[in-house]
Amino acid sequence: MKKVPVEPAGSVTFRCADCSHTFDAAPGRTDPAPERAHPFRYFADCPLCGEESPQVHWQVGLFNAHLKATGPKTQAGKAASAANLAGHPTPEESQITRYNAMKHGASAKTAMYFPARPDKYPHCKTCDIDRDYCAQQIACLKRSDLMLRCLVIRACFRIFTPLTRLTLWPSCRI
Repeated sequence: MKKVPVEPAGSVTFRCADCSHTFDAAPGRTDPAPERAHPFRYFADCPLCGEESPQVHWQVGLFNAHLKATGPKTQAGKAASAANLAGHPTPEESQITRYNAMKHGASAKTAMYFPARPDKYPHCKTCDIDRDYCAQQIACLKRSDLMLRCLVIRACFRIFTPLTRLTLWPSCRI
């Protein structure tokens, strides 16, 4: 395998061990590390406390993975790989995957809601909310309520010990 020449990075992410501050900066010191795929170790002074900080571990992994990547190298190989994506997603695939991000976004950092679509969700058959009232709402009230309950229960399971959970919520079986 041909050795790829690697130049030192211009901007790197660092994390201070003393004050836990994470920051991007140009490396103040660069040491050789021939055992790595990306053969450099980077250090910079923390802008908050002034201590020398090493590069964050996840970025070291990204640098190494990028250099060890086994993808197409020639222009013909890259063109053939790009041709594999032509025609995807199809309209059918788009309909199937349309709401996946919303359905699985319980840990998302942005707010989410479920559009009001009477009789379109699985729980609509057992919903006690009037269909006309539901159609006038921005979001599905039942689905939003179910999502909030799920998020609260998940949060409680992360915070409380099993004994506390049984004491406070004896009927909760999640």
